[in-house]
Amino acid sequence: SRTLPPPMHGASGAKPEDPGPFPVGHAVLVAANMLANAASFTVVFPFIGWMVVDLTGCQPGEAGYYAGYVAGGMMVGRTCSAVPWGWVADRYGRRPVLIWGNLGIAASGILFGLSSRLWHAVAARVLMGVLGGGLTGTGKVVVSELFAEAHQAAAMGVFGAIWGVGVAFGPAVGGLLARPSGILGRWFHAH
Repeated sequence: SRTLPPPMHGASGAKPEDPGPFPVGHAVLVAANMLANAASFTVVFPFIGWMVVDLTGCQPGEAGYYAGYVAGGMMVGRTCSAVPWGWVADRYGRRPVLIWGNLGIAASGILFGLSSRLWHAVAARVLMGVLGGGLTGTGKVVVSELFAEAHQAAAMGVFGAIWGVGVAFGPAVGGLLARPSGILGRWFHAH
C-alpha cells in the first residue's frame, strides 16, 4: 500500500500558529463593501425598461434593446478599469481604492438617477463601472491580506455569499424605486 506524504501547511511546510478568533469586524467591512458593490449592478433591473421608454419614447416592446446598453454599460466600464484599479491599489493602497470606488459608485448613481436622455443613463452606468471597477478584485486581495490563512476560506465564503445577497438585494431596492409615486406617494409625486 502506498502512503501519502503529510499535509503541507503554507508555502514553507511549517505548521501555522494559532490564528486567533475570526476577525468579525474585518468581515463586516468587507461584506458591506461587497453588498453595496453587487447591489449597484442589479438595482436598475426592475425599472430599466420603464426608464428607457420614458427617456426615448420608444414602444415598450423595443425597450429591451436599449435597456441592454444601460445595464451592460456598467460591466463595460468595470472590464476596462479593473487592471488600472489593481495597479492603483498596489501603488497607493487598498483603502483609497475601496473608499473612492464606493464614493464613485454613489456619485455616478446619482447622475444616473438624474439622467434625462438615454445617452446620459448609459454614460452614468459606464462611469459607475469605471469608478467601481477595482472593488471586487481589491476586496478579494483585502481578504487575503487581513485574514490569517486558517480563516481565509471562511472569509472568501462570506465574500461570495454576500455578493449573492447583494445581487438579490439590488432588485428589491430597485423595485421600490421603479415607480416611487405609486409606492411612496406622499414623498414622490407623479408628473
